[in-house]
Amino acid sequence: MKIRKIFKDFIFAESLPGSPAVMDFEPSLFHTVDHLKLQRPNDWLWYNAKDQKNDRIVASLYLNVNDHKASSSIRSPFGTIECSDSFPADGLFEFLQFVEASCKHRNIERIILQDAPAAYAPKKSALMSTFLINLGYRATRAEVAACIKVIGEYEEGLSPGEKPVLQKSRLAGLTYAILPTDKLDVVYEFIAKCHQRKGYTLSMDFHDLQRTVFEFPERFVLSCVLDRTQIVSASVAIKINTSILYNFYMDHDATYNQLSPPLMLMEGMFKFCKALNIDLLDLGTSSLDGQPNFSLLAFKLRTGAFPSPKLRFEKMLSV
Repeated sequence: MKIRKIFKDFIFAESLPGSPAVMDFEPSLFHTVDHLKLQRPNDWLWYNAKDQKNDRIVASLYLNVNDHKASSSIRSPFGTIECSDSFPADGLFEFLQFVEASCKHRNIERIILQDAPAAYAPKKSALMSTFLINLGYRATRAEVAACIKVIGEYEEGLSPGEKPVLQKSRLAGLTYAILPTDKLDVVYEFIAKCHQRKGYTLSMDFHDLQRTVFEFPERFVLSCVLDRTQIVSASVAIKINTSILYNFYMDHDATYNQLSPPLMLMEGMFKFCKALNIDLLDLGTSSLDGQPNFSLLAFKLRTGAFPSPKLRFEKMLSV
């Protein structure tokens, strides 16, 4: 069953994923049909808005329906409405109402929308957060992402206290390197061990991450800082789209704390972004058990990052 609604020059529709369409924006990796299938192979619905003038999709949302619950993210860091800058504010508001009405029609009792960091699409994020609250949604999770605008040189954004530490790591002979994706096991094991020593765990097991990297090798960037041949810091980063690199996993050997190898690691990723004209480097959120990890957040902000809210919204529907 396909549900449709016309609003001004736009056609709102609910359909199954995979329908051929031309987008008026670049979808993120987590909003591609192939990645959705990795998260959960079935039970996805696609809500979209098409501009009748140019026959292009200007807004898109995927929801996975299970046990009377519709979730925009199952096993990804975020899943939310993505839209063109040309999509007007009243269109976005009407589109949100259309999605809710369609969910009620399907006897869905709860909608969960996990937004990306606001820095990814500031205009859309500001409008959507406001409109969701207007429509009775609650923010049930709030995290702070730290993002760096890839402008100028990396050192220009460092706090005065971090610049000599980066210089010290250079004098100590530490070097940055990008690794091929077939070294995923080495990088994952290193990061997992560093996490374990701190009492943390990784959100994905190795086999799930390996499967994702195998499906999207061009989207993953493995990098490290070396002391000669020994890895002392490492990262698994994801190209969200052509404009954003997301630092998915990162950690370092605590015995090298005085040299703070993550500084060199982030410098390398910054230069990587600059070479590919990537505008934004997302260093990830800084949370522990649902609360701010202030020491980690402070470190990221000292590297020139700025804070960006990442919110999850929920609404119980009266059906």
